Amino acid sequence: MVQSAWCPEARILRRLPRMGAKDFTELRCWQLCRTLKLRVYEVTARKPACDDSDFCRQIRKSAASAPRNIAEGFGRFGHREMSQYVRIAIGSLKETQDALIDALDQRYVNQEEFDELWALSVAAVKTTTAFKRSVENSPDPRSW
Repeated sequence: MVQSAWCPEARILRRLPRMGAKDFTELRCWQLCRTLKLRVYEVTARKPACDDSDFCRQIRKSAASAPRNIAEGFGRFGHREMSQYVRIAIGSLKETQDALIDALDQRYVNQEEFDELWALSVAAVKTTTAFKRSVENSPDPRSW
């Protein structure tokens, strides 16, 4: 913290409550992305999907990329950097959605499971997109 002799406002700032998330794990978008990742891991751990190593590697990588990029972006301190990492996370979510369609086409999941995974992926995209807007419109990098 800046010494109050150099910055008289420092004493006031110390008394203000901290707004927003203190850790990336508190972000709803990260939580949904993590849940999607875990569900993808479940699907790819069982037959017949586990026999298709290329499919498993690709969907696991894209599903894991979204929460990792949100976490990494949270560790950055500028709006532009955070926003860029969140954009990458959204791209990874879209890639995961495409792979979910492949899973349905290849009959690795049934329609009911696909619908559940698809709804989860849509929720993750929506909350991550809303978070991106919040970051870009926020005057304080840590008010998200």
